[in-house]
Amino acid sequence: QAYASFQSGVLVDRIGAIRLLPFYLVPMAGGLLVLGLFDHPAAALLYMVCLGLTSGLDATVGTSTWAELFGTERLGSIRATAASLMVFSTALSPVLIGWALDFGITISAIAGFCILYCGMCLLLALRLVAISRAAGKAA
Repeated sequence: QAYASFQSGVLVDRIGAIRLLPFYLVPMAGGLLVLGLFDHPAAALLYMVCLGLTSGLDATVGTSTWAELFGTERLGSIRATAASLMVFSTALSPVLIGWALDFGITISAIAGFCILYCGMCLLLALRLVAISRAAGKAA
């Protein structure tokens, strides 16, 4: 996680957080793919490494994206709202995954759903990049 945070800081400075945003969930999607396809204990380890990379990227890319989109004067309230949503979602996730497992949905299926979610986020982030570029050209 620390390695990804340091490296993402350099990348944000070079190319910008909004341009990095579509790709920061890619390590997590890769880890989910490994978790969904393989039953070996090493798959869980690789998944956790990929999750750590995504978490490290999020620490830098997330805050920098908010600053690029909305400016620094509202950054505190935006981060507080995002943190509240993150706490709520992390509290809800174990319940939802527990219910899914109780209903017989496999870890592979849950991982597949999460990969689809990452893909939808990537597409939305690519749209944000396009809108940001168009707004930059218009200004």
